[in-house]
Amino acid sequence: MIRALEAYPQVVVLDTAEAIIRSFALNPPTVGGRKLVGPPLRGGYDHIFADKIHPTAVSNALLANLIIDRMNARWKTRIPKYSDAELKAKARIR
Repeated sequence: MIRALEAYPQVVVLDTAEAIIRSFALNPPTVGGRKLVGPPLRGGYDHIFADKIHPTAVSNALLANLIIDRMNARWKTRIPKYSDAELKAKARIR
């Protein structure tokens, strides 16, 4: 039912954040040439999770970039994404 809403021009549907974050945990993304640290480790700035359920700032920024990609594609906008430098700063990667 939710997928049907994407037929409306003002709606973008994105897979749940939970599913995307889970995929990050299974295959950690690379930031600044380094893979983020996945479970079971958590709590570091360069980790996927801050605790047992909450993503870190860098994981949230990566999720935001995916949402922005969809919005820009859907509405032909130019909303800026987090840059590589910003992602590296969030992950405290030099």
